[in-house]
Parts: sequence; structure tokens; C-alpha cells
Amino acid sequence: MRFEHFTLDGFAQHDHLDISFRHGEPNLIIGPNEAGKSNLMRALTGTLFGILRPEQFEPWHGRYKMSAQLTFMVPDQRIVIERLFTTHQVRVWIDHQLVFQGRGLPYGRGRGLTAEDEQYRSLLTEWIGFSEPHVFERTVFVGQELLADSGLGEFTARFKRLVSGTREADYETAIADLESRLDQLIKVPGKRANRKREDLVEQLEELNRRIAAAKRLQERVASLADEEKDLRTRIRESERTYQWYSELMEKYGELQRLRAEEIQARTDSNNLESQLERFSGYLEQRHDAERRRDYLRIEGDPEPQEIQELGRQIDQAKTRITDLRVVVERNQQIAQERESLQEMLDANSIPEDVDPENVRSMSGQFEQIEWEIYNLAFQRDELLRNGPEHSTKVFSPSVVRTLIGTLSVAVAATSLALGVLIDQAMFFGIAIGVIILFAGFSMTKGWAIRYQNAKDRFQEQLEQLVEHINQSRERLEDLRRTRDQLLEKTGTRSLDELEDRINTNFQTLARLESLPEIDEASSELDDRESPRGTKDSASAKLESAERELQALFAKRDNLLHRAKETDLDALYTRAVEYRETLSLLEQLPAPHDEELKSLNERRNAAQQRATSAAQRKEALLGDFSELSQMNAEDALTYRDMIEKAERQHRHLHDRLHKVQLERRKLGQETDDAEALRFDASCVREELESVELEAEAIQIALEDLRATVNAFHGEALDRVAEHASAHLNRITNGRYDRVFLDPETMEPSVNLNGQNRLQLHLLSHGTRDQLYLAIRASLIDALSGDRNLPMLLDDPCVNFDAARLENAAHLIQELARERQIFLFSKDESWTQWFEPVLRLDRRDIPVTG
Repeated sequence: MRFEHFTLDGFAQHDHLDISFRHGEPNLIIGPNEAGKSNLMRALTGTLFGILRPEQFEPWHGRYKMSAQLTFMVPDQRIVIERLFTTHQVRVWIDHQLVFQGRGLPYGRGRGLTAEDEQYRSLLTEWIGFSEPHVFERTVFVGQELLADSGLGEFTARFKRLVSGTREADYETAIADLESRLDQLIKVPGKRANRKREDLVEQLEELNRRIAAAKRLQERVASLADEEKDLRTRIRESERTYQWYSELMEKYGELQRLRAEEIQARTDSNNLESQLERFSGYLEQRHDAERRRDYLRIEGDPEPQEIQELGRQIDQAKTRITDLRVVVERNQQIAQERESLQEMLDANSIPEDVDPENVRSMSGQFEQIEWEIYNLAFQRDELLRNGPEHSTKVFSPSVVRTLIGTLSVAVAATSLALGVLIDQAMFFGIAIGVIILFAGFSMTKGWAIRYQNAKDRFQEQLEQLVEHINQSRERLEDLRRTRDQLLEKTGTRSLDELEDRINTNFQTLARLESLPEIDEASSELDDRESPRGTKDSASAKLESAERELQALFAKRDNLLHRAKETDLDALYTRAVEYRETLSLLEQLPAPHDEELKSLNERRNAAQQRATSAAQRKEALLGDFSELSQMNAEDALTYRDMIEKAERQHRHLHDRLHKVQLERRKLGQETDDAEALRFDASCVREELESVELEAEAIQIALEDLRATVNAFHGEALDRVAEHASAHLNRITNGRYDRVFLDPETMEPSVNLNGQNRLQLHLLSHGTRDQLYLAIRASLIDALSGDRNLPMLLDDPCVNFDAARLENAAHLIQELARERQIFLFSKDESWTQWFEPVLRLDRRDIPVTG
């Protein structure tokens, strides 16, 4: 099997890909994270097997297409598969001829698979040797970081059958034939239906029951005859009871209908009588409303809203005039206060070039410079008091020389005295004296240098302090000249007086700025009526408002005069009542003579129906006196009795029918006990024969299964042998043997030909190398003449440099026999393989 070409449209981050694959060397597809390598690998295998949840790979950009086309070769055929992932629809061409079109989703078996799915499964089996996607993913397909998660154990049986080939099929055929024959003889575990042995056991038990039943047959027939006679008598009694209560309940129902008919007729009569009275009331109401309408009518018929609006306008005008008067008085007060403050501001004015902040900071500068001069003078006096001549830590050279000379002479004299007293030590005493003299003169020279350095530093510090004092005094003189010029310019005698004037000026200016502006008393109405860009003063607006109020008063007086009312409230109330009266007249119906006549006729007919129903009710009570004492509870009781009698009647008939059938059946059964015993002995002999044959088949099955297990072990040994060679090469001979458990395919390895290590003792990288070797050998065993490809998604991320190179050479060798697709982000693979495709990172779409 060899992949030749792959086209992908609208799948995850891949808008469109068109790839041609090569054979004989690995197909390296390389790109950074989020470039879509794993999604491309999933799309490639999904084209063969489909994707259960395609919405997980919906396109990041562009339209929602999600389709692919894969072209590959099997030994002598060229196959093209087109798949639409969203609908699982597949089209298959073999040698340019369309051979399949429909759904192709081969997941699971039986449950949810359509006939098209099963047909597509058979095509997959023909191409790759099996149709299970999970088997493909556990061998051919290696997902990222999932190499060691092989899941071989759950598919061990399927792998062993696929590896074993036709000989396994022969074993399975023989085992299946024996199991089928055994299934015919006895019920094996997992089966529900009985087989021949269970049928014979049941048949024998039935014969024994029939033998025992034959003895009780005659006694049962006699008992059924007596029961049948008793049932016939009880049936006749139940029929009479049922007929009596049924007739009584029928008459009671008729009585209830007559009562309801009488009540309904009397209700209709009362309703019609009420309608006649209501129409009479409507007529009287209408006459009253007409008289009230004529009384309330107003000349000109003004609307209530118009009257109410006029009153509201008058109130607004009064409020407006009151507000404007307050504003005019307030404006006058603001103008007077503003004039007074302006006069104070003129009296305390200062030149424009005088900076108030400089004036405020000048007093502080005087204090700061004077304190600085005092502090520097104090430092100078301290330095003079603590000069080198007065220091106890630094000695002058003359003092040091006198001290050292005296000490050296004393030590030398002591040494000579000791030499005279002790002849042997005389030489050593003289030597010590000379050394002490030399050391004393050396120390004197060092102290002299230190004294001169201290004296130089003292002179330098003193000069710096004197220079700083002179600079501060010059700054103080400059500041005094500036102050005198400022006082002369402003006409003040001191800085305090100038600062007081500045503060007074600022306070007056602040009060002047805090005064409110003259209120023009504007409103939205004034703004609309005034010319654009102009506003009238509050006084002019007050006069305009007074004129408007006079006009409103004139309009009000005209309305009141025409309506002969004293105020607008009374006029408004009268107008509202007038409108309500008109509305009432529109709502009141105007009765007609024909309608009144129809109501009278219908009322008389209802009274006649009520009389007729009462007469029929009395006649029924005369015929059935029991009905006069009955109520609803009695009726329910009788109805329950009828139902009970009916159920009892049916039950007795059913029982009678069963008794007749059973008596007739028992009368026909004439089984012979001796014949039944003979049949039972024959069944026992046949049961013993079946059990002997079943035991022989079970022994044969055990022997065949043991043979198959041994054969499986040999098949897995070949897989383990190939895996050992691959692992030995990757690890440079450190691990030389791979073992596979025949039941679970759990691997273990030999370390340096000595220690056998289980899987959990290996490092993560070594486990990946082991499973890569197993995968490669398992694909060899499964492929046969199909040469299945191998898809790897960064399988060697845990390999060190040496083993990565060994794995690369192994993959290169394997690629000569089968196609290998290697997806990776590691650029180091390019030193061994030329990439067939490079992918770039795509932007992740933002959803919301």
C-alpha cells in the first residue's frame, strides 16, 4: 500500500493543501507548534476511516467545507477516495471507475452501522487487511506523545489472529465446528436457549408429571361437574339483580334530566324578566341624561383640556412673575457688591511686574541664607579647635623621634647589661638592640608622613568653608538690594506690609470672582421667542410676563362670562360632566318595540317549558315511588351495585366457560400410565448418549485451544524477534532482547544480556524506543504483501542525540520497504531527511 497524493480543503487551520508523497525515503512534514501537523495527520487517516466528531476540526478561516481526496496504490490497483467529513459521505474510484458512493463510517460493529458502512468495511479489509480504526491507531498511527500508550493489551486477540493468517483460520474453523455441535447438544455458558440435553431433561420431567397427573384425573372431573351446576344457579340470580338495578338507574337518570330541564326553563324565564326590567331602566336613564346634557351645555363648547390648560398657563405666568421679581432684586444686590469690591481692588493694587510668589518666598530666603552663614561659621570654628596640632590621634615627628630614641637606648642598654651578666647571650642582646633601633626610626618616618597628610586635609577643608561663607554673604547682599528696590517700587515700608497688601488684593479678587453672574432669568420659551444671539434683561422679561398675564386674565373672564360661572375650576368640572353625559348617551341602548315583543314571547315560552317538565316529573314519581327517596349518594351506591353485579356476572360466565373447557379436556385425556413409563425409559437412554458425546467434544475443544495458544506464542515470538533487532540498533546493543506476554502483549527487555526488566523500570525515553521497535515489527507482521505505511507524530521527543540518530537511520531503512510519514517540529530531522512539506504557524481564530 503506497500513498501517492493527498488534497485537503477547509480542515482546522488548513484552508487548502495539495501534497505529493514519495516512496523509498521518509516523508518529513515539519513545522512549529500550532502549524497543524497533528490535524493534518488526523485528516490523512480520517480520509480512510472517517471522523466521529468532525465539528472538533471545523475550519479556522474561510468557508465550512471539510473535504479531502487521497490517492494510493495497492499491489495492482490505483484507488482514489473522496470524503466529506461533515456528512461521512465517501466516493471510491478503482482504476478510474466509481465502485462505491455512500456513507463510510466503519466504527463499531452492528450497532448503528448501515449497509453502506458494512460495504465500506469490506473494501478497507481488502486494502489493508482489517477494517477496525482502533487496530489501525494501535499499530500504523502514532499520535503525538502517545507512542508508549500503545493499548496493545485490549487488542491482543485481534493482533494474534491477524498475525497468524490462514492457519489461524483453519484452527478457528475446527473449533467453531466443535462449538457448534456442542451448542446443539448442551447449553454452554452465555447462551439462553435450551439445547438437546436440556430438552430431554424437560421431556423426562414432563413424562413424570403426566404419570402423576393421570391418577388425579377422575377426581378432578367429578369436582368440576359439581362446580358447573352451582355456577349456573348463581348466574341466574345475578341476571335478575342486574336487570332490577339497571331499570331503576335508568328512571333515576330520566328524573334528573326532567329536574334539570325545569330548572333551566325557570332560569331562562327569570333572565328574560330581568332583561325586560333592565330595558325599562335604560329608557329612564336615557331621559335623565338628555335633560342633564341640555342643562350642562356651554356656549362655544370649550374642551376640558383647553380650560385646564388656560388655568395652568395663568399659574405659570404668576410663578414666572414672582421668580423674575426675585431675580431683579438679586441682580441689583450683586451689582452693588461688585462695585464695592472693585474699589477695594483699585486701592490695594500692585504693579504688574511684581510676582507675589517671589515676595512670599523672599522672607524665607533671608532666614535660610542667614542660617546657612551661621552654620558654616560654626563648622569653621569647630575645625580650628580640632586641628592637627590639637589631635591626640596624630603625634608630631619630633615627639615620636624622642619617644622611639629613648625606648631604643633603654632596650639596647638592657641588652648589653644582659650580655655582660650572661656571656653566652651577649651577641644576641646586641643584635636585638640594633633591630629595635632600626624599627624605631622606620616608624618615626611613617608617622611623619601621616601627620603631614592630616595637616594638608585640614587646610583644604578650612579654605572650602571660608569660600562658602563669602558666597553666602554675597547672596545675602544681593537679596537685600532686590528687597529695597521692590519696596521702593510698591511704596511700602517692609516686606510684611507688601505681603499683607498682596493677600488683601487676592482675597478681594477671590470674592469678586466668587460673585454670581447677573441672572438673565432665561427659559426655553424665552430662548425661542428672542432673536438669535440676543437675550433680554430680567426687567424686560418681567414686563413681558406681566403683559402676558393680563392677556390670560382677559381670556379667562371671557370664558366665565359666556358660561356664567365664577371660576375656572367650576367651568372645568361642568365641561367634564358634559362630556361624560354625552358618552353615557352613546352607551345607553335605545329599546325598540320589536325587541320588547320578542323578549315577552321568549319569556312565555320558557314558563311553558318549565310547567311541562314539572308535570312529567310528577308522573314519573307516581310510577316509581322509590325515586322520591333517592339522592345522589344513593345513585352512586346503586351504580356501584350495578357494576359489581355486572362484574360478578362476567366472572361467573368466565368461570363456567373455563370449567366446561377443563372438564371437556380432562374427559378427552386418556393417558396410559404404563405407556408413559416406557417413554420415560427411552428418554433416559437418549439423555445418557447426549451427555457422553458432549463430554467428548469438550475434551477435543480443550486440546485444540491448547494447540492454538502454543501457535499464538510462536507468532508473537516472531514479532518479539524483529522488535529485539530494532531496539538493539537504537540503543547500541544496551537492550538486546524483547519479550511479549502471550496473553496481554505486555513487553519486557533484557539489559546487557543479563537482567530482565519490566516496563515500569524503564525511563520514558527508553519506553518510547521499545514501543517504536514493537510498532515497526508489528506492522511487518500485519502487512503481509500490503506493506502498510507508518504515520509518526513527533515520536522521538524523549530520545537523546545518539539514540535519535540511530532511530533516524532505522526509519530510513524501514522507509525502503514501506512508506513512513514523519510529522515533527524538530529541525534536526532535516540533517537526515529532505522535507516533503513545510507548515507555518496559523493565527488561532477568536470566537465570542
